[in-house]
Amino acid sequence: MKAVTIVITIAVLVLITCSPSILQGENFFRSVETIPFSTKAEIPDRVYSFSLTDDELIITPDMGKKILNIYEQKGKYLELVGKIGEKDDLIAPVYCSYSQPESRLVVYDFGLKKVLIYKRDDRIEFTRIEKEEFYCPLGGSDFKLTGTKVLISGAVTENGEEYSLYYVDTVTKQTVTLLPAFYKFGFNRKSETPELGEYKGRGVSGWIDIRDNNFLNFIWEGNTRVITLDIEKGVKSLRFFGKEPRGYVKPFVSDKLREARKNDDVRVIREEKARMSYVRNTFSNAQYIFVVVEGDGKFILQVYDLNGNWINDVEFPGQPDYKMVFISNNDGMFIYSLNLPKRKQLIKYRAGIEIELQSKTRPNPISGNKEVSKK
Repeated sequence: MKAVTIVITIAVLVLITCSPSILQGENFFRSVETIPFSTKAEIPDRVYSFSLTDDELIITPDMGKKILNIYEQKGKYLELVGKIGEKDDLIAPVYCSYSQPESRLVVYDFGLKKVLIYKRDDRIEFTRIEKEEFYCPLGGSDFKLTGTKVLISGAVTENGEEYSLYYVDTVTKQTVTLLPAFYKFGFNRKSETPELGEYKGRGVSGWIDIRDNNFLNFIWEGNTRVITLDIEKGVKSLRFFGKEPRGYVKPFVSDKLREARKNDDVRVIREEKARMSYVRNTFSNAQYIFVVVEGDGKFILQVYDLNGNWINDVEFPGQPDYKMVFISNNDGMFIYSLNLPKRKQLIKYRAGIEIELQSKTRPNPISGNKEVSKK
């Protein structure tokens, strides 16, 4: 049967071709704007995450000064316009995530071992809501708020079973486990899962994307398998899809990397990991799912439809950083990449192009992980 071709104008996506070749960034991104930080702005020594409000305030944790900074673009530069938590006895805030519907800022403080909730009262005024916070002793790599639930990508054990995704209700303080760890690391059955120590050695971070109040996407940094699930239905609703972009090198624990970790040799660890590819983020809008993959000095944006069919891979232009935030609204689709403290800049990518979409697309399911790590 012949494929039917439909021409669509959309402010969000990419030129789709019949080949899986990586498109150059200029064919995807309508504009790329680099915004430097003012030389007078206070810059944290280490930045692991950042948040973006709907009116484009940038919020970053500052572990050294035990606060969170608020930046705003003024003219050509980003200026420090406010601070959060100055009177809250923070110890080591490392993560923050802003939720627009709830006007809440989720903060993880590594020193307090707590998830903190701040309510946005005014444009740069945030108040800590102590009755909504809770202990999180093992931490996590991603925290997202939906309603009263804080979804956490991190390890937790229930009835002897290890889980890699769960949520805590900020009102009831109830913990609900969602995803057994073997799914995260690429397996489909516990009975077929080997010792996970080798897989955890490749990386433990996982990324959460909330598609609506009950539906989410989840992905491990160590492979390109996207996991979708309904928060209320749990594992009964699981679906998997994904494909590896061209040039992808699946992370593995080499002898050199293993030895470097024993000796705490940061330089060698970085060199070894630079040889591999890592998933850095996932996000979505009403029509598409996106996965960000870093490898070989490049960042690739993978594009899927909501059924998990792969559409194309697009290379980011410029010099982005792995810290990214996504916004899709009436003005278009935007990806913000924060490079602090090294380059002291924010890159704002706007996508939009007239695209030609074939109704017959190829699904790319990833059913399981049966490969053996390289040595």
